Amino acid sequence: SNGDDDDSAAVGDDDDSADQVEEEPRFHMEWMRPYGTNPVETIVGPDQGRALGTVVFSFRGGYQELHSFPLSVFFRADHDDVLSAFVPDTGVIWSGCQVEYGNFANIINLEVQDGPNWEVVLEEPVIHDPNVNKLTQVQFNVSCSLGEPTDANPDAYTIGYNMNSAVTVVNEIGVPVDTYTVDPNGKWLYNEGPGTFELYPGFFTVVETAGPTALWVTLDASSPTQDGYPIPGLVTLVFNFTAYGDDVLVSGLDLSVFSSDNAASYWNRCQVSYGLSVPGAIELYDTSDLSTPTGTFTPLSGGMDCTQAPSPAIVDGAELSTQIYVPEGQTMTFQVQIDMSSASAFVDDVVRVILENVTASAESGGSLSIEGLPVQGGTLVL
Repeated sequence: SNGDDDDSAAVGDDDDSADQVEEEPRFHMEWMRPYGTNPVETIVGPDQGRALGTVVFSFRGGYQELHSFPLSVFFRADHDDVLSAFVPDTGVIWSGCQVEYGNFANIINLEVQDGPNWEVVLEEPVIHDPNVNKLTQVQFNVSCSLGEPTDANPDAYTIGYNMNSAVTVVNEIGVPVDTYTVDPNGKWLYNEGPGTFELYPGFFTVVETAGPTALWVTLDASSPTQDGYPIPGLVTLVFNFTAYGDDVLVSGLDLSVFSSDNAASYWNRCQVSYGLSVPGAIELYDTSDLSTPTGTFTPLSGGMDCTQAPSPAIVDGAELSTQIYVPEGQTMTFQVQIDMSSASAFVDDVVRVILENVTASAESGGSLSIEGLPVQGGTLVL
């Protein structure tokens, strides 16, 4: 009987307890600028719903719930005076800010009068359950509606947070989790502002008054960045046209398309009967009407590959069914779709599209500047 007791105590109990060591709950915050933007980004104001950055939370270890986090907007009236501090101020944000997460399933409106230091409170907490996932990530996309500058100088904005405000993350019994790190991901090197405020822009915007007639071309936030599938009509690039000072007529577009043919199927050759050689393999669509293409692109090539990464690049000229009419003060969104059905996912073919040139004119016949080119899409791995 003594042997049986010893076996159950020494072997069974000790091994079970060793296997059930619970990992400490911890989380990580990262502040990032919107995809496709530069560290110093020039835009024309007013600009409604301008993306200012993204806050990414990563949860590991034990059970955690994220209930709220602080968010501040910082403003500097003299955009290029690097000795002048950013201050927590809404500046000329004229209709508030929004925080979006869960693929636009959740939107939190931040009212101007409650800023510039908001507490972003989630209606339902984000839950990390280690029995379901070892890693849980959620990203919060921040956008604000920016007005024209307060004076003759362009204004500057960025996002950050007040270190005196707590990020509310608790464990399964409601005790705050205080094991965390913050990654600025390119913290702005100029004056960081007063006291306990930290700037984590990764994104710095200068708002300029609308000057001469211009067509601004920008990458849309929905443009894909990493993965794709070998399907007809794969969306490879999403971009915006915004007209200032006059209505604008767009009559042509040029693309650079980079691709690979790792399976040697010749899908991106121009002198075969499939792939990019098929008429309509590369098409342009207005996102307000995806039933009919706005135009098609014709590969300009001899007998070599139509596209190949990293070189050469093939420039494709758009044949528009009609001119694109962009009303003054409005934004229109377009996407480039490519028939990728002959490419290979087994050996990870890739494709990347860059909008290189736009041919356009002001409806009044006056001068027109085209700003923002080139617009570069992400490298999509099949």
